Parts: sequence; structure tokens; C-alpha cells
Amino acid sequence: MKEKLNNLTWLLVTISITIFFLNIFSYDPKNGYDGDAHYEYIKFITMFLPDNFNLPGIEDTYEFFSPPMAYIFPSLIGVLCRNIINSSDYVNECYIYQDNFTQFFQLLMFIALIFIYVKISNKLFPKDSRFRNTVLILLICLTPNYKAFLMFRGEPYVTVLIAIMVYFLIQLYQEEYELNFVNSLFFGVLIGLIALSRQWGFLFFPSVVFFTIIVRKKLPFKKLFTFFTFSSIIGFLISGWFYLGLYNQYGSFAKFNLEPNIFSVSGLIELMHINVNIDDLFSNPTRESSLRGLFPVFYADLWGDYNMYFSYLDYKFNGKNLKFENYLGRVNFISIYPSVLILFGLVKLSTEFISKKTDIVSIIKKVILFNVITTWLFYCSWIVIYNFYDGIIRGISPVYMLQLVNFFPFLGGLASVAIYKKYPNFYQINLIILSFIFLHNIGIIYLSN
Repeated sequence: MKEKLNNLTWLLVTISITIFFLNIFSYDPKNGYDGDAHYEYIKFITMFLPDNFNLPGIEDTYEFFSPPMAYIFPSLIGVLCRNIINSSDYVNECYIYQDNFTQFFQLLMFIALIFIYVKISNKLFPKDSRFRNTVLILLICLTPNYKAFLMFRGEPYVTVLIAIMVYFLIQLYQEEYELNFVNSLFFGVLIGLIALSRQWGFLFFPSVVFFTIIVRKKLPFKKLFTFFTFSSIIGFLISGWFYLGLYNQYGSFAKFNLEPNIFSVSGLIELMHINVNIDDLFSNPTRESSLRGLFPVFYADLWGDYNMYFSYLDYKFNGKNLKFENYLGRVNFISIYPSVLILFGLVKLSTEFISKKTDIVSIIKKVILFNVITTWLFYCSWIVIYNFYDGIIRGISPVYMLQLVNFFPFLGGLASVAIYKKYPNFYQINLIILSFIFLHNIGIIYLSN
């Protein structure tokens, strides 16, 4: 049975990757989630390469504040194409190559993310495939991955790089890495690349500090402090030029395309108010319905397609009434199960937070919980400051929060492990249910219908 469930897991992962590959030929990355603005950023860089590397300003794209990491590869493809075809209309003629090659490259990044999650799982629970299989199936169930990794944006880069950083921290704790110059340099490069991918990447750095604090008794604090200080300096040397440029040009290291308001606790409370229209959540969970509110919208776009940027309804059937909204409702309904699993994991970690256990699983549990809470609070505060809650809750889609969303499989996996200890047979049941949910929800992630 164990081998059969292992094979089932890898079969579903293979289906997931195949779907991703097929979607490359069906999805235009300029669609949805500010895709047009991200592409304007790429066009601007492409215009000056290879002679100069210039970044767009506020007059060129409203994504001007974004770090350049995610735009470099498609820009290089554009330059290569331009030189080969030698066309006066290279922008339009080269777009398809920038599109497909970038999406294929990011497919490789998605595969790398799966590989890293396998490595992390094996570190936390060696010789036990139950945790790994649960994590992998939950990972491929998350709709935002299929959206974000097909788009021109920085969130996939941040997600993969943070996963590498987590794996590095585990190895550091297990003393497989020494606190030396070479490893500090490697960690500093990671910090720099994360900072150059998306500003949201900074949200994981407090968790690194938290990690340092809770492991100080096992790893010498003085050496840890020196290690991470040097890494931070390296990270700043790699990425600081971009943020200094924002400050010099706009007067802010964290410039955004909207002007901020004063943060208010009352605004945060209003945002966190739970207002769920059950009828729409489980029948027509799209932005065209009356479904509103922070949690309902987040939930509807985590498992389904609230914004209708990715559904085959929009792209393949020209808006014909194919009862697709009802299908989205069913997706949301059966996805209650993995959601409860993830929430149970969150509660379980909370109860264990003050534990004095120093094994690697306990340490990573605390880091994950700390990261999930601090990142979520930041996003909520950010929405309040920039007044995104105008009835539609713009800017809170899980696509923007990809680095947070991709910690959910670990929450669900840890919850499952706790249940497996008391009820071993639950493993088979759990995996079969999650597999059914993935197969049922394929209509959300497969665009080639």
C-alpha cells in the first residue's frame, strides 16, 4: 500500500507538471493581475539592452516600483529575438518568444520548487514518505501556483528562493553547513536575489532573525550573528542599488503606485471582519457576484478563480453560460477539506509554539508559524494603508501572497502527521481525498479544454 500511495503521489505531480506545460500554449501572461504593466516593464528594459540597463520610471509603467529580477530573462529573450529577425516591428513579433520561453523557464522553477519541497520533507521526516506525499499533493492543489508561474512577475522567484533559504537553514541547524565565509556569502546572495525579485521577499527576513534567536543555544550566537551580518551586507551590496534608486528618484525606499494613508487599527478591524455570502461562495464565487470580504475573496481565489483571469470560460468559450460558476462553487465546497487541514495545522503549531523542544521539526514549526502570522499581518496592514478594501478587496489575491500560500502545504502536512500518529489508517484516507480534490479541480488549472 505504501508503494502504491507513493506512485499515486508522483503520478499526480506528473499530471500537474503536464498541465502546466500545456498551459504554456494557452495562456497570455499579459492577462490579469497587472500583466500588461509587467510587460511594459519588460519592453522598456528590452529597448536599451544590450548596450545599457535602464529601468522604467513612473511614466513608463505603474509597476515601476518592482525590482527587476523577474524581467531580465524575458528581456534577454526579446533582445536575442530582435537581433535574429531584424524587424521594425520586433516588439509584436518577439512577444510570443518572450512569452513561451519565459513560461517554460518558470515551469522549470516550479519543478525546482517541487524538488526543494521533497528535500525539505526528507530532512524533517527522513524515511517517512507520508509527510512528503501530503505536502506535494497540497502543493499541486493550490491554484495560485498555476497562475503566478505562467505570468511575468516576481512572486515565483521569491517563492523558490525562500524555499532554498528554508532548506539552507535546516542544513545549517543540522550542522551540515559550517558558519564560514563561503556559506555566509551564499546566504547573502540568496538575500540579494530575493530582494531583487519582489519587495514582499523582505517579509521572510524577520523569520530568519527569529530562527537565529531560537537556535542560539545549539549554534554559537556570536558566530551566528557574524554569519548573518556578513550575509546581510552581501545582500545589500547586490540589491541596495535598486532601493537607493527608488529613494533618490521618489523619496522612498518602498515607493508604490498609490499614495499611502495613515494606518489605523479600526481600518484593520474593518478589513478582518468576516462577512461570508454562503450562497455565492458555493454557487458563483466570482467578482461578478456579490461575494466580498477579505477571507471569502482570498478563499475563492486560493482554490478557484475569483478574478476570472485564468478560467477557460473566459478564454475558450467567450463568456457562454456553461454553468462554470456552479463548478467553481463545487470547487470551493470540496476544498473545505484541505482548508480545515491547513487551519488545523496552524492551530496545532500555535499550541506547540512555547515548547522547549530543540529538534529540527520543532524549530521549523516555530519558524513557519512565525512567518505565516507576520506575513499575513503585513499584507493586511498594507491593504489598510493603501485603501484596497473598496468593496472588491483588490490586491489580496493569493497570487500576490504566493510566498505565504506555499507554506500552507507544510501546515497541512504537519497537521496530517499529528493525526497519523493517533490514527495510522487516516494516511490512506487523507491521500485519497486530496487526490480526488486535485482531479476534481483540474478544470480550474487546465486551460486547454
